[in-house]
Amino acid sequence: MSNRGRKPSPEPAAHTDMLHRENLAADSAALTEVSQRSLEVSRRFGDGTPYDRARIVGQARFFMAASAEAMLELGKCLIQIKENEPYGDFTQIVTEQLGIGARSAQRMMNAAVKYLSPALAAKATTLSLLGKAKLFDLMDEADEDLAELAEGGTLAGIELDEMKTMSVRELRAALAEARKKLDAKDKVIQSKSAKLDKLEEEAATRRDATMEEAEAAQVEELRFLTLSAEECLLRLLASVDEVINAPATEAAEKCARHSLDYLVQRVVDGCMARGITVDLAERVSPIWAKPLEDAAAAPRRGRKGG
Repeated sequence: MSNRGRKPSPEPAAHTDMLHRENLAADSAALTEVSQRSLEVSRRFGDGTPYDRARIVGQARFFMAASAEAMLELGKCLIQIKENEPYGDFTQIVTEQLGIGARSAQRMMNAAVKYLSPALAAKATTLSLLGKAKLFDLMDEADEDLAELAEGGTLAGIELDEMKTMSVRELRAALAEARKKLDAKDKVIQSKSAKLDKLEEEAATRRDATMEEAEAAQVEELRFLTLSAEECLLRLLASVDEVINAPATEAAEKCARHSLDYLVQRVVDGCMARGITVDLAERVSPIWAKPLEDAAAAPRRGRKGG
């Protein structure tokens, strides 16, 4: 079959040009984003100087031999290298040209971000007096706590001058103990908060009940607490009697007497604080005890009547 006279198909030039323009636009946007990020890194960690590999690597070598403060400068250099070099080149520069392990490099960069942040930058020189190892150990502490330490306050109950004289092991132990106490304190606060929430819920339930139900609930609560307190008091009196009658030492006997004095004083203080007057000459029977007394007296009345 002859193709003579058939026109060739036109090239899809317009479609190709559109794809080309879209790719260029995407590449341009990506390049702009990378450039902006590089400028931001240069502004923050490079003092506004454009990135230059040879210069930054040279600075990194210089700061490697210096103090803890220089370690932060080294961290700044590493951040700039990482943000401006491909991943493989960054690893090669750090491990081969600078001889720094990947983990150590990451810790230095983290330290630079931490201690050269706006909250701590002005305190970095003071904190650097602690040395590199201690700076690393303090990285998990809050910025405001570190700022207070640098300004003459304490962290975990330790002043900066005292922290300088401590070994790294001693500081780690002190920080661990402080965190342990803080965790325990948080648990106590949470427990108290839960108890308060429960009491508030119970109080709300009582408010929603009728007056009669509320009265019954209050009387029952008072009865339970009074009997519980009386039971504890009787146990204490029995223990006091035992100690006074056969004290192990004079101090033990004194402690027994002081225990009673303390308890009585607490009761008196509580009454005075609430404006409650107690007449010790008058024997009082609680309202909730009346049904029990009536029940106990009934058999006696029956025997008399017989």
